Amino acid sequence: MNTTFADEVAVPSKASHCKNPATISLTTDGALNFPPTLLYGVLVICVLPFFLNLAGVDFGSVAKPFLLSEAATLSPGELLDAMFGRLGGAFTHALLEWSAFSVAFATVLLAFSHFATTGNITTPIIGLDIEEI
Repeated sequence: MNTTFADEVAVPSKASHCKNPATISLTTDGALNFPPTLLYGVLVICVLPFFLNLAGVDFGSVAKPFLLSEAATLSPGELLDAMFGRLGGAFTHALLEWSAFSVAFATVLLAFSHFATTGNITTPIIGLDIEEI
């Protein structure tokens, strides 16, 4: 007799109570419970920078060289202003890094608060996994 592992072990399907397990719905009648205005708003916000870049809007920071020959003739206050003006890209980078950290931290807090409310263990696992990215 030629049997395989699948013939010997029958695992019941957890989705056997669903009419069509391939469809995902958030309500009992099969409708997606998500406000369309929010969906379209998020899509516009995501696509807008691409089209603005195509239209010629520059989102980059301009790097200005710091000339040491000019620095020798500047007063200490002017030298500090000149050095501060050259750090625009570094400040933008630091602001974006801390924004990403804050969003990741908020995601973890929301995941654990959702776990405390519902008891669903998958939420903090996914929340921590997203935070590692």
